[in-house]
Amino acid sequence: MVEKRKELMIGGVIKKIEILLTAKSNRYLQKFNITWSQAQILKYLAMHAKATNTKIGEPTDVFQKDLEEFFGLSNPTVTGLLNRLEAKDLVKRDIFAQDRRWKRLILTQKGYEIQEKSFDGFVKMESELLETFSKDEREIFIKCLNSLYESLSREKNFTF
Repeated sequence: MVEKRKELMIGGVIKKIEILLTAKSNRYLQKFNITWSQAQILKYLAMHAKATNTKIGEPTDVFQKDLEEFFGLSNPTVTGLLNRLEAKDLVKRDIFAQDRRWKRLILTQKGYEIQEKSFDGFVKMESELLETFSKDEREIFIKCLNSLYESLSREKNFTF
């Protein structure tokens, strides 16, 4: 007879970690009046603007579909996030001249400033989370997490 495991399997541990990180992040982000999910969108838009050598607030060719694909989120979820960010004047939508059905996403100056200020706290939090790891352990841990992600992302239909 197989003895039942008393500890959580890897998926359960990862989920518990995700819940704790999200809660801690949301508590920290309250002072900026944004959520963890909204912060991720702001960071993506800021990084894209820098990667394409555009200034913050200038149109870049980032569309809602890009966010859906990058974050693995549904259209309604991204629409809700963008609506809330737009209501806070952190993001605006710009009609794409080549196809008026598409709207480019633009990070406002206010959105960029909040993204920059909030990011500093995440750097500190990550440093604190990993402070008990040696440099070698950190590198191995990050490599293992990336490998796990790659392995899971390759397999779309899980079979047991």
